[in-house]
Amino acid sequence: MPLKYQCWRTNDVKKLKAFFADPQKIQLKHLSTSERNRQKQGLAKQIYYSTGAMRKLQQLTYQKRLKLTEVIDDCLALSYGYPLYRTATLWWRTEIYCAHFPRPKIPSYELVFVDLKPFVEQDIDNFCKGLAFLKKNF
Repeated sequence: MPLKYQCWRTNDVKKLKAFFADPQKIQLKHLSTSERNRQKQGLAKQIYYSTGAMRKLQQLTYQKRLKLTEVIDDCLALSYGYPLYRTATLWWRTEIYCAHFPRPKIPSYELVFVDLKPFVEQDIDNFCKGLAFLKKNF
């Protein structure tokens, strides 16, 4: 996917600290169907040649009597995400999906001046709401 970002500039350190201290409300763009299909194709290759983290996901879903390929459809992001996580959000979303909503520890980057908790919590809440909607309707 192409890199997309927002830019804000200042020469004042106090303004910079204030910017990082204020909660930021960012509208993330939705992924197109072709972008989601590319993600699924890439993941299908990783599943086929499964090693490491992908193997662990396969084992986790297998133990819950689920197919990883089907879980991925529900766990893939529908929109672009914040560049906060060390690993793809698919890993922790799949764990939540399999464990029925307990919140795992999610590895994220440590950014100076930024409180990541609201971003991570918002990400988790949005995903859990989507899962609840899926469970109700199917």
